[in-house]
Amino acid sequence: MNKVTCNEIKVVYGRQRAFLNGELVGLSCKDCKQLLPLDSFNTHNVCYAGKQTICKGCNKKACAIWQNESPHKVLTSTQNSRAKRHGTKDKLTQDHTKMLLGSAGFRTVEGQKQIRCQLTGVWTSNYDTCHVHPLRAGGNSEYGNIFFSTRQVNALQGNLHLFEWLLTERAQELVLPEFVEWLLIDLSHRNMINVYEMLSNVVGYEDANKLIELYFEQD
Repeated sequence: MNKVTCNEIKVVYGRQRAFLNGELVGLSCKDCKQLLPLDSFNTHNVCYAGKQTICKGCNKKACAIWQNESPHKVLTSTQNSRAKRHGTKDKLTQDHTKMLLGSAGFRTVEGQKQIRCQLTGVWTSNYDTCHVHPLRAGGNSEYGNIFFSTRQVNALQGNLHLFEWLLTERAQELVLPEFVEWLLIDLSHRNMINVYEMLSNVVGYEDANKLIELYFEQD
């Protein structure tokens, strides 16, 4: 790490402040305790000198631990922030996120997070958190509007509502009917509405019947 060139060090509230000819040039990190140049700290408006209390290295380690130990917290925060940026509602809670990860299937293999795509059944670390009604099209970040898929599937869905995309030939080539059926039933439970009504509200009765024929096992 870079050393701080200074001619005066003051200790305030247990933290070192380094000065060169009266100008602040360095701070000590609250975690690793090292005295470091100011550019070793990320900016923070409410902290002393506009710098975070821990250095960039310690901050990176803390973020990695948080992401590994609390994936539901990371997911909740990320999705609610995305919703705010798109001007839609951020209603997702950490409890809901835990249930979403549990229902999809979440695991860590050799330190890598994997989720089972809810449309293809593939276990993948290359996944996206998707929205039945996309945020860009006015959907919200909420329990009844989220599922997980591979990035390929998410890219192909684009700004289409999931139910509309499932009617396309490309969707029918990629997805597995048994996983789609399970997801649609799960979504209906989360939104407290029967499957047929949920589908027909979006695509109409004719296409709702088509989706049932395509993806649901017939008696």
